[in-house]
Amino acid sequence: MDIYTVKRGETIDDITSRFKVTMEDLEKVNDDIDLLREGDEINIPFILSDDFNYYEVTAGDTLEKIARDRNLDVKTIAHLNGLDLKDYIYPKQVLILPKDGIEIYITEKGDTINDLEKALNSSIDVLIRDNPNIYVVENQLLVKREKE
Repeated sequence: MDIYTVKRGETIDDITSRFKVTMEDLEKVNDDIDLLREGDEINIPFILSDDFNYYEVTAGDTLEKIARDRNLDVKTIAHLNGLDLKDYIYPKQVLILPKDGIEIYITEKGDTINDLEKALNSSIDVLIRDNPNIYVVENQLLVKREKE
């Protein structure tokens, strides 16, 4: 998720339009979204697509448990949700998780196209099809979809 600072005169409609999210999407990741003022910081879910699901944390959940139960990498879950591995997660907190059949890779400084092909076990043609804007910059999210 990204954190966005509300600009002077901005409305919730301006923000939803700008980030191509719905009011419901914003409500899922923010406690009080109704009274926005200039300077307020809100969470913007940066990934809202057919490739990801929302997951509501329940009592007893940890990042490690969620990752283990869904056969996901705990570092990836943390990074996708703007968390540190040691951060506390709490009941009713909403996380985004990749859907079944979706592999993701978050680029690191110095990555090359060859590194991406190797990490996702895929050709560059498939990666470009699934990720039309590949810049190979640090912290870019890439996905690989199973054949449909």
